[in-house]
Amino acid sequence: MIKRIFYITGGLFFLYGLLLLTKNNFNLGILLFIVGGLVLFSLAMTFPFWKHMWLQKRWFRHGTKLLIILSVTMLFIMESLILYHTNDQSNQKVDYVLVLGAGIKNGQPSLLLENRLNTAVEYLQNNISTDVIVTGGIGQGETTSEAAVMKDYLLKQGIDEARIIIEDQATSTYENIAYSIPLMEESTDTKVLIITSDFHLFRAKMIADSLDLTPYGVGASVPFPIIPVVHTREIAAIVKTLIWDI
Repeated sequence: MIKRIFYITGGLFFLYGLLLLTKNNFNLGILLFIVGGLVLFSLAMTFPFWKHMWLQKRWFRHGTKLLIILSVTMLFIMESLILYHTNDQSNQKVDYVLVLGAGIKNGQPSLLLENRLNTAVEYLQNNISTDVIVTGGIGQGETTSEAAVMKDYLLKQGIDEARIIIEDQATSTYENIAYSIPLMEESTDTKVLIITSDFHLFRAKMIADSLDLTPYGVGASVPFPIIPVVHTREIAAIVKTLIWDI
């Protein structure tokens, strides 16, 4: 029974990763699902060995239980933090709006990025005195920066060019925020409204806070079919940020 579960779950993970790969650029989340599927397949194929270890080796049995408990606890805490910080703070008055890049394809915003930009347009139309920083460098295989594409999109939506500030060197969330700070007027308490995908808000605000900004957030919606992969990728990214970025 357990062996069959490993085969079925592994197959679903692997096929889900391949399906996403046909519709999205390759990323860590997709890689984790594909690798996870292969790992489950491997466990199923070598199941007699692991069953023997479980039954005969007490240290292996207790170690496996501990690993499972720690992993589930960590995943629960991370996902709880991600979900808690999806709350909308668009009622805040801020010094700048900061829109984080999310990839472009053939010179056009990805669906995630388009949702972020539409969220920004709504806020900027209701807060006409607030300037916006669009941040994102040139991705692999592209010739135009995300920031330039984002600016063009905002202009087409009627946002005044004088309100748009470009940061076109960043290639990560940390760089998005860190490289945007020099473009802001110096202040002892700079308030920023970070607009990004809802699953991304916790990490983005955590980074902004570590860089002495006062962050608020508005989360753009995410297409339902990709929620598992973006949340999986984000949990891995949070761990990486805690270790290396702050």
